[in-house]
Amino acid sequence: MFDRFGVRRLALCAMLGLLCAWTAPCQAATLHAIVICDTLDETIGKGVCRNLNNFHYELERIADYADLELSEEIFSGDDYDAVQIFDYVHALEVESDDVVVYYHSSHGYRTSMMEECWPALFFGWENQALRLSDVVDVIKQKPQRFALVMADVCNNFVPDEHAPEFYCKQTDLWDYLSGWWDSDDTVKRDNYKHLFRDFHGTIVSCGAQPGQYSWINLYTGSFFTNSVLSSLRECTRELCTDWESIFSLAVTKTVGLSQSYPGVTRQDPQYQIEEIH
Repeated sequence: MFDRFGVRRLALCAMLGLLCAWTAPCQAATLHAIVICDTLDETIGKGVCRNLNNFHYELERIADYADLELSEEIFSGDDYDAVQIFDYVHALEVESDDVVVYYHSSHGYRTSMMEECWPALFFGWENQALRLSDVVDVIKQKPQRFALVMADVCNNFVPDEHAPEFYCKQTDLWDYLSGWWDSDDTVKRDNYKHLFRDFHGTIVSCGAQPGQYSWINLYTGSFFTNSVLSSLRECTRELCTDWESIFSLAVTKTVGLSQSYPGVTRQDPQYQIEEIH
């Protein structure tokens, strides 16, 4: 027997289902930020704290302008622990449309036995180290759309028999952040979305070439970190930009800073951009 009321009920349910599907908001992609800073180090801790603050504020701006939901995990102070950090990176669960940002500010070094160009990340209290290349390998195995890895650490050589002991020098230098607030907000938002939502691939960078120091200002932060952040802000003021332009400018800024002061050796950051088409 034809149940016209049943048909009506089915039709009503279909309409409600369609309405729910139409009005449900799209789930935002997540910006997974892993921020690692050795803020308790006696020699560079003060400058690393400044790096932490500068990078945190930029992450909030990225999430806002690129329409990403920020999930930030900070390892600093007593939480600056190699095992804890590597386990967290291993266990991190991401979706295919997510973005992963790994930022590390601490001492670093390399030995003659290391074949890769990337440094080792030093954990002084434990006398342990992580290879940046191992961290990158773990992150690249995850399904995120875009991963940005930055290690603002030295890359100078230490004797193999003394590793992971590290030798570092620093001086009080000046901030290199450029202005950013005088450009059109729509242009900046479009550029942030283009950089963090449209790019598919992995970018790995560190503050120095093999054999070099990565310099830090104890009051305003590191040359490389500040140069990347200022280059990001400067380039996003233009009508269009890309990651190559940003990191190329950051290298130029960092080299210029290192050559501007007596007693400071040249610092050449390095980066690799692997885009998936």
